[in-house]
Amino acid sequence: GTSYVSDPLVLGTEIEKRVADTTRPVSVKGEIGAIVTSTMAQTLYKADDLGSLRALNRKKYSTVVAVASAQMAFFDYASVYLGGAYDTPLGRVFVDLPAAEKMAHSHPKVVFSDTGHTGGKEAEYSIEMVLPFLQKLIGDFRFVPVVMGSDDEGVVAGVGEALAASVNPENTLIVGCSELRFDSS
Repeated sequence: GTSYVSDPLVLGTEIEKRVADTTRPVSVKGEIGAIVTSTMAQTLYKADDLGSLRALNRKKYSTVVAVASAQMAFFDYASVYLGGAYDTPLGRVFVDLPAAEKMAHSHPKVVFSDTGHTGGKEAEYSIEMVLPFLQKLIGDFRFVPVVMGSDDEGVVAGVGEALAASVNPENTLIVGCSELRFDSS
């Protein structure tokens, strides 16, 4: 309830209105396999443009991998969530455990952990900011949330290698979660 309303009906209506009020970018051609999106509340819930999120246009994906940089805690690896699900007011999004496991075992800097995913002030919130939009724009999907504990070259390369080794490009969307505001003009 602090970054967005906790009432599922109100939240769903707000998101649907934002989607309806935003035009799908005309420059988008073909299939989308990855996007980078701002996860700032003022961008997602109040700005004029949803940018890359709007480009999804209700396409179906079986798995969404969200990668975010840690903002509150720092660690020398990328944390692939070992829990079973993320909860939002719009419902539970289950972790794609086989994909998460494959990713967490494909590079030494990418590990199963709840670091950055749980723990109040220590948790990364940008994944939670974008998740309700993904629920509305994509519908039902499995989820692989990844929090990078640092921007060290080894961690960044490890996430890239883990994605390449474990993601099926046919039915997976990779979402880069950023605290930056992107101007689509």
